[in-house]
Amino acid sequence: MSNVVKVYGYKTEMRPWLERERLEHETLDKVFAGIKLEGLKVLDAGTGIGYAAKYLAQRIGEGVLVTIDIDASSLEMLKRLAGKELTEKLVFIKADLRNLDFIKDNYFDLACLYYTIHTINSTTPCGVRQVLKEIRRVLRPSGLLIAVENYATFEPIDDAQQLLLELARVENEINTLISRREIDVEYDPKELCTLLVEVGYRNPAYRKIDNGSIDPTLLTWALYLKDRARGIPDQDAREKVLAKLRTLIKKAEKTGIRSSPTYAVYAKK
Repeated sequence: MSNVVKVYGYKTEMRPWLERERLEHETLDKVFAGIKLEGLKVLDAGTGIGYAAKYLAQRIGEGVLVTIDIDASSLEMLKRLAGKELTEKLVFIKADLRNLDFIKDNYFDLACLYYTIHTINSTTPCGVRQVLKEIRRVLRPSGLLIAVENYATFEPIDDAQQLLLELARVENEINTLISRREIDVEYDPKELCTLLVEVGYRNPAYRKIDNGSIDPTLLTWALYLKDRARGIPDQDAREKVLAKLRTLIKKAEKTGIRSSPTYAVYAKK
């Protein structure tokens, strides 16, 4: 089996993504604490790397799990992560979450958006409201939506998390210099709860899950930024950004990079 895999079109080593699974498992345990998953019809909206899909497949028993992503390469990652037996317990569909017309109304008991919402704008600009409306349509009455996201604003708890913020600022600088308009949009929990009410969900509530963790894949992200920075057309600007990244990556190799704090929102149809 190859040790290299594509993540959203970027070739990277598989190892850090496998190491990250333990962290994701801990997060998912907290998110689903007290929620009985066995026998449920579950929608995993936004497969991504496949951590949530694998976790849910291990816990639904004779239930139904449908996982959907606009990026077909998500299935490759999911197969590598979950293995053949678990992958055969679920249905993967390549589709745009704004249009789930192949799913009937009121079908799912639970919909999980695991770090999905902040990515919607970069793949389908201005699509967040429509995605939330469409997921509400396919949930049964009183069905549960669970959305897990990172806090958009926070005070770093250590140097490793400060590095995350500094790298995020460099990423924004790169996006400006290469004129990229479609970017991820993060929501703070109160903002997301307000949006859910506006599109028809009931009684949204949120809770903090963790303060972030040292994530081995974030160094891969930093190296990816370095590759993207090489595409900055202005030579002086390119060299300045690359110099910043070299300094930050050198620090990251010593301290690691801590992810943003995480929260989960729970809302009923």
